[in-house]
Amino acid sequence: MGFCMGNFDSSILPDAIKSSIGVTGIPKYGVKFDGTNSAGVRTYDAANLNWTPSTATTAGTDDFKNILPFKTKEVIRQYNSTSGARETLAYSDDAKWSSLVSAKTGDRMIEFTASYYRRTSENEYIVSPQMQTGFSINPMFWHGGKMYNHCAISKYPIGTGYVSQTGIAPIVSTTLNTFRTNLKAKGLYVLDYPSYCGAAMLMLVKYANMDLQATVGSGWNSGNTTHTTGGADGVLGVDGSATVKTANEAVLTMGIESFYGDMWKFMDGLYTYNYNVYVKDVMSMTADPASTSDLSTYTKLATSVVAGASNSAIKTLAYDTTYDYMIFPTSVGSPTPSNDCCWSAAGLSTVSLGGSARDGGANGLFALVSSNAISFSASHFGASAVEFYD
Repeated sequence: MGFCMGNFDSSILPDAIKSSIGVTGIPKYGVKFDGTNSAGVRTYDAANLNWTPSTATTAGTDDFKNILPFKTKEVIRQYNSTSGARETLAYSDDAKWSSLVSAKTGDRMIEFTASYYRRTSENEYIVSPQMQTGFSINPMFWHGGKMYNHCAISKYPIGTGYVSQTGIAPIVSTTLNTFRTNLKAKGLYVLDYPSYCGAAMLMLVKYANMDLQATVGSGWNSGNTTHTTGGADGVLGVDGSATVKTANEAVLTMGIESFYGDMWKFMDGLYTYNYNVYVKDVMSMTADPASTSDLSTYTKLATSVVAGASNSAIKTLAYDTTYDYMIFPTSVGSPTPSNDCCWSAAGLSTVSLGGSARDGGANGLFALVSSNAISFSASHFGASAVEFYD
């Protein structure tokens, strides 16, 4: 029998021994919440990593920025009408980046690299850049029956001309179906719930807090109006806002502006009917369900969204073992670890997330409204876009 004592590199150990003591050489980053408080505890390889938000004058601490799966890239992508596919024009470190940005060419997107996750309970999230026992593919990267190496979310809410660009007005007072039709014409999809949840899990581990308004930045949360995109362009990092966390201003989360706040964002492929949740792959979406009979082509979850909520503080989140990445509210009341709120109603409803500039402290990562009928539109509802590629 061999015996080892003292500090040494685990790489010298045989694989069988490393597996038996839980050392696999594959990184994993986790966070645990207690269901009561906003702040969580980072676990595994995230335990000794630190993060603080940035402003336009001070770069925060970000031990995650160069580590997969947290490392993101800003990329300009554009639809090629000849090939019928979207193409990468440049990354932010390319020589031609500045000229493309100045010309407002294509769509500015935030690119994520394929990853894996494990959610062991309502309040624990673990992510990894590599597959390991007990993990599943991050839902951002599984669409149309295949795994993609990249998922890119629009850096900005979709604005005039159905583009993701700085310095333009977000499109509002427009139906989900209209967003879907116009984005699909250029090879994009309306942001779907699997992609939203996949990004949210990375954010929860990185920020180790369920209340993103208090941790990263309040976002646009008052004034009852939407704002020209680009308000967070000067932030010296990928998370934070220009001045202070409490300011009513644009906020970045992992490079994405206004992931929450400013306007509610429609989620495609996700509907509720009498509080039951129905999902469909966004790649299969061509139109909203016209009636409840159309829901026969959707998957009905065993877990329902909380019933009859009206600006109600979220208490617990879904932990559906079949769709364990989904984080919609299942009860309201106290305690309220995220300090986000939700609205829900009976009938057939679209689902939107994040809150708007008229919702104050109700906004955030978990803020949800599932009380709006099909073909609903309003001046505080818009959309983000997503695409998948290798």
